[in-house]
Amino acid sequence: MSIFLISSLLAAALLGPTPAEDRPERSSLVIITLDTTRADHLGTYGHYQRTTPQLDALARKGVVFERAYAPMAQTVPSHSTLFSGLWPRQHGATENHLSLPDGVTTLAETLAGEGYDTAAFIAARVLEAESGLAQGFDVFGEPSRNRAKHGARPADAVVDEALAWAGRHDRTRPFLLWVHLFDVHAPYEPPEAFAEALRERAVGLDVTDRFERKAWTMGAQPPRNRFTPYTRHILDYDRELAFVDQQVGRLVRGLTKRQLMPDAALIVVGDHGEGLFEHGILGHGLHVHEELVHVPLIVVPPQAGSLAGTRVADPISLRDVRGLALRLLLGDGADPHLDGRDAWTSLLRTGKLPLQPVFLERPHYTEAGFLARLEHDGPDDLLPGELLAVVMGGLKLVRFPSGSEQLFDLDGDPDELRDIVAEHPKVQARLARLLDRWLADQPDPTDPERGLSEERRKALEQLGYGR
Repeated sequence: MSIFLISSLLAAALLGPTPAEDRPERSSLVIITLDTTRADHLGTYGHYQRTTPQLDALARKGVVFERAYAPMAQTVPSHSTLFSGLWPRQHGATENHLSLPDGVTTLAETLAGEGYDTAAFIAARVLEAESGLAQGFDVFGEPSRNRAKHGARPADAVVDEALAWAGRHDRTRPFLLWVHLFDVHAPYEPPEAFAEALRERAVGLDVTDRFERKAWTMGAQPPRNRFTPYTRHILDYDRELAFVDQQVGRLVRGLTKRQLMPDAALIVVGDHGEGLFEHGILGHGLHVHEELVHVPLIVVPPQAGSLAGTRVADPISLRDVRGLALRLLLGDGADPHLDGRDAWTSLLRTGKLPLQPVFLERPHYTEAGFLARLEHDGPDDLLPGELLAVVMGGLKLVRFPSGSEQLFDLDGDPDELRDIVAEHPKVQARLARLLDRWLADQPDPTDPERGLSEERRKALEQLGYGR
């Protein structure tokens, strides 16, 4: 690719079309975070169900990162990393009960300082203002404490509020709009219109092979027919995802109708995944298995041009998204000392990301909190303590609280069924050194017993996050 073509692509992606009188001078940004959404249940990531036609269409218009990772399989730590560009140990919100400190500079604060209007509309109380994620937002819409079912509100209500704000927004001003959708989180209760969706196709599909190739560690047997409680859970998860997908499409169409999208970049990203009985886990937050931390990441720049349909196989962390967004919006005006990689410029210059390790952790629970979650969500062979992993290229090293380690080849074994640590001691040692060096550079973990208000405690309990 010629230097001239690279420069042209970079200018088109970063600057968008020439500003008109009724357009802002800088590109705007829409971020949609999909709670509890694992990558492999989107069509564009290869799911066998037609769950996400709207997201799949967006993927064809932009860049799909095939191996995006949440740093922790929990909402507050992951969103805090997304908006700060810091690892959880650095920003301190290492568990849902811990908030993002005021001293951390968020993407919203940075863009507000650049003259952007900022608005956020949140689906679940886990991300209410007390979580610290409201920093930098002029408008922060969150669920009513008295009316939210299970501590959350449905996607259509969030989209309604976001579009109402968009209708009042001055089109001549750049903006950051964050929309958080929570429906895919348990309990899986799809709206009535989606309650029977996907059934016919699922019943006609033999999913037994899918279960047999997964690791079952809780003594459960793979289902012997096509419609068991196991597959029912998966169907309801997919139905919730289909509803969320519909609302993503409605949001994008609504913003387009209000003439806010032509010069706006769009980022759609999952905050963490969900175990659907693989490795004996129904839920998230207990481990760093792929189904818990591998998330969708779709970036649609303004005037994507030749970038449309690009797929990036290199691993990327949600930690890199803040830097990517700032480079996308501000170009050379972005802080040269961005936390995380300058992923966007690297992608445009070389067509790939620099090979760097991605680090993963289990949330830092109190021992009582861990045992309560273990009883509810997972197998009985997990121990409390630090559970970490590093991904480098297609290899993944997992370190358990006991100090023992497992090694997986994700290219050949994406379901993490075969531990190859005994066969590759040199690879294990190399990845272990990366993990050790990273840990040595991180601050001590935040005390998980740090206090929180009674209202915040009740909100988290309503969502199933007891201590």
